[in-house]
Amino acid sequence: MDKLKLFFEGENCGPVADLLNRYFEVEFDKNALLCVEEGILKWKEDKRSTFFDWVKDFQLVSRQKRNPKDLLFKAVSGKKHKVNTVLDATLGTGKDAMLLLSYGLRVKAVERHPEVFALCLDAWRRLIDAFPELKDRFEIFYADSLELKDSFYQGVDLIYFDPMFPKPERKKTALPRKEMNFFRGLVGKDEDSDQFLEKFSRSEVKKILVKRHPKSPYLSGRKPSQSYEGKTVRYDLYLNN
Repeated sequence: MDKLKLFFEGENCGPVADLLNRYFEVEFDKNALLCVEEGILKWKEDKRSTFFDWVKDFQLVSRQKRNPKDLLFKAVSGKKHKVNTVLDATLGTGKDAMLLLSYGLRVKAVERHPEVFALCLDAWRRLIDAFPELKDRFEIFYADSLELKDSFYQGVDLIYFDPMFPKPERKKTALPRKEMNFFRGLVGKDEDSDQFLEKFSRSEVKKILVKRHPKSPYLSGRKPSQSYEGKTVRYDLYLNN
């Protein structure tokens, strides 16, 4: 069991600690960057704090009228091979998982970075408390997608993969939102992205959807079956035989 350093501030720390103890050997450390504050797990660094608010995120995307130009929705809901269950192989901040849930899909999500998973786990706890009906169709797992066994793919119709990658340099660019700025600094970029595509291509899952920047090269140099491209993002769809 992996170790996780944690600092507690104030009261109402029990629910967070109990949940983390299922996955980690939690150590109390007053200098830890992970901190339970007002019952919420946060990452506190340089006098700034970050946490994932999936309740707010899910409420926001659920209230939005479905935009026919929603690229992710178009990429997921193609006519060929109907999608009911998605494996989110890189959960990250959980923003895309909230979108997938808002489409009415069942989501199995995997995250391999311990501190990021801890933040996701607490966000999941608060989401399920607010929306108990999501518990049956949203599961998160602390695991490396490269090490998943074949049995994990049972019932999965589509694998969604969003690797961390450096965006092409531009003369002018807005600062990333606080969550993503934190995430990039903590996790860095995925150096093994090509390995993911190779592994997923050997699975029995019919569809693999890869999120990329429009100017980024195809993973493994493989041209997708179809691409859905916007100004800031491109979704490459691969169909397994």
